[in-house]
Amino acid sequence: MSTKVIACEVFRAELNILGVAEDQIQFLEMGLHDNPPVLTQRLQETIEVVDAEAGVDRILLAYGNCGSGTIGIRALRSTLVIPKAHDCIALFLGSNQRYESEQRRNAGSYYFTPGWLNGGRVPGPEREAWLRKTFVDKYEDDEDLEDLIEADRELFASYHSACFVDSMADQHCAQRCAQCAMDMNWRFRRLQGTLDWLKQLLDGPHLDERFLVVQPGQQIVASSVGDLMRAETDL
Repeated sequence: MSTKVIACEVFRAELNILGVAEDQIQFLEMGLHDNPPVLTQRLQETIEVVDAEAGVDRILLAYGNCGSGTIGIRALRSTLVIPKAHDCIALFLGSNQRYESEQRRNAGSYYFTPGWLNGGRVPGPEREAWLRKTFVDKYEDDEDLEDLIEADRELFASYHSACFVDSMADQHCAQRCAQCAMDMNWRFRRLQGTLDWLKQLLDGPHLDERFLVVQPGQQIVASSVGDLMRAETDL
């Protein structure tokens, strides 16, 4: 059985630590979950490309529900395996239950991981620098650019805590998260993460309720019984 991985870029460092060869992974850029239909389309297109490779008969998806962006994904020739996770943060925390508990106990937390920090789009000084670089030529008036920066900050007005999910003992990224918290005038928290769920996706088995196995001819559909997704025959 030949296996390939399709993963969000947010998992790049973790997959490297877990020893997955670069030629076994197809990465998609972070942030596609902001537009779930686009995520669905891009992921399905990538599955079709990987599925056509000779010898591949299983594709592991390093994704979760991701705002329903994986709902509607179809298995073609290869079997698909996907964690039944809310999103990448639930995967980094090790379970949906822990993620839900964390959100209840610490409402208003914005979650950071090394991947999100390296993407440069999380709230803080690096995001501001990215916005300035991206839009400096569009806004000739400095005041208009400053208005854009301020409007972007308003997107995060409901948050008051920066929570670094540390699954790799990454002190450098923890310090960067703390700097983001200082810049946003938020409280900084560090939460122990784990790579166990991601590792089991790679190594198996996939027999427990944390994974959905989608056989050829099936598609992922939303589930109403609490496990986020299920597989049914694609009619």
